[in-house]
Amino acid sequence: MAEYPDMEKKSRKKADASRKKESDPSKPKRPTTAYFYYLANCRAENNRLGNTPLKVTEFSRIYAGKWKTLPPDEKKIYEDMALKDRERWLQETGKLNNDSDNMKPKRPQSAYLMFLKDYRKNNSGKMKASALISKAAEEWRILPDMKKKVYTKQFLEDQARYQQEKENYVNGKKDEVQLAKRPRREKFHNENFESEVDV
Repeated sequence: MAEYPDMEKKSRKKADASRKKESDPSKPKRPTTAYFYYLANCRAENNRLGNTPLKVTEFSRIYAGKWKTLPPDEKKIYEDMALKDRERWLQETGKLNNDSDNMKPKRPQSAYLMFLKDYRKNNSGKMKASALISKAAEEWRILPDMKKKVYTKQFLEDQARYQQEKENYVNGKKDEVQLAKRPRREKFHNENFESEVDV
């Protein structure tokens, strides 16, 4: 390797890149999803029954199919567990009770997005998602103005709703929300570099 120093550098870079980034041990564990709670339960049940362990891919394939057909009342058990774990995570990260984000009104969807939503409902499962979107865009281009007006009307109604909710949101939060001016920026000159600093 000494004869080829460039190769040595490349192999060292690959080794450095393949090392796993060390995580902060004090960082809260991310919440587990309902599906992963279901899989953990299935694994434990499989072990309890003394069944031979399956390969990960085979196990995932089998139980993914079962998860899809699982009745809603049974799924709710796992969804409740996931919700409780998410609340724990939000509490630990300090993201719980962030009223400004939860109370903020949702922006209106465009007329095209409303059309796309209906188009997806009517054509789901008939084609791949990418093909469905491109086909929907084609349909939208050739859609008669009378039919487009339906979606435009829905958009305008949704936009009016948004404006009203936004006004209520801003007026209700005026004491808390202060639209502070950004600090004035001045350039700081030095022989070696030029930078901007807050004043």
